Amino acid sequence: MTKRTIITLAAAMLAAAPAFAQSADWAAAKAGFAEGVAANVPIADREGYAMCGAFWSKWSEAAHKGRVPAEVGRMIDPQLVAPDSGMVALQWLMTMTEPVGNETEDAAEADAERYLKALGPVADEKVGAALGGDATAMRGVMNVLAACRMRDE
Repeated sequence: MTKRTIITLAAAMLAAAPAFAQSADWAAAKAGFAEGVAANVPIADREGYAMCGAFWSKWSEAAHKGRVPAEVGRMIDPQLVAPDSGMVALQWLMTMTEPVGNETEDAAEADAERYLKALGPVADEKVGAALGGDATAMRGVMNVLAACRMRDE
């Protein structure tokens, strides 16, 4: 399986995502993102990369459909709104397919696909709940997105 196949799989997963309500709790989003930044959790393995890719992909899909207002980028972090959210998602999806050590590219991509298939539905459910008004889900999603943000280093 090629990186192109992984990206195609991710695009199909995004296309199948449900519509989200506009009743999101943006105060919970701000608090959750701040908590995630403060926790400073390192993402250091393929499962973590896939989690980041899955959550950022679902979030980005909503942002590109206009379900994340531009003010969120100004209030919390510019990466949370389109087009930046799509770039973050793509970066994680590419990172999770990179071979580690003596691993072949095919093995790395198969492993990444397995993780993405497992984590995609979880991300879909959590992001959907967050954007549907569930403040607890929003804080959790923001914790993940903050941990998985692109950092200036």
